[in-house]
Amino acid sequence: MGITEFIYFYKKYTMKTLLGLLFVLSISVASYSQNNSCDEIKRFIESNGTYLNHDLARGSTSISSIYFYEHTPEDSYTANYYAIVKFTSSLTTYIYAIDYYSYSSYMTSSTRSAGEKFHVYIREHNMLDCH
Repeated sequence: MGITEFIYFYKKYTMKTLLGLLFVLSISVASYSQNNSCDEIKRFIESNGTYLNHDLARGSTSISSIYFYEHTPEDSYTANYYAIVKFTSSLTTYIYAIDYYSYSSYMTSSTRSAGEKFHVYIREHNMLDCH
C-alpha cells in the first residue's frame, strides 16, 4: 500500500471511527472467547468465515504459519478480520482480531520476513483470551 492509498484510507475512515470499530470488535470477540476454547473459536472462524490468504512462513524460526479470515456477523455490516498464528517453537496457535489495514499491509509487504511482519502488523492487536 502506497502513501496515496494510505491517505485515501485515512480520510475515508478517520482514526476515531477506526478506534471505535476496534473497541466494539474487541468487546464482542472478548466476550465470545471467554466462554469458548481456542479450538472452538478457531473452528468457528474457519467454518463461518471467509478464507482470505495464508503465509507458510518458510525460513522463519518463530512462526510456522499464519492464516487470515474475514467474518461478518449476521447483524452487522462490518467485517471482522482474524489472523490464526501457529508458532514453531511451542506449536501453539493464537488467534488475533486484526483490522483490514493490518491484513493488507502484511500481505503486500515483501521486504520483511514473516516474523518481522507479525511484529509490525499483527502482534499489537487483540489476542483472544481463550483456553
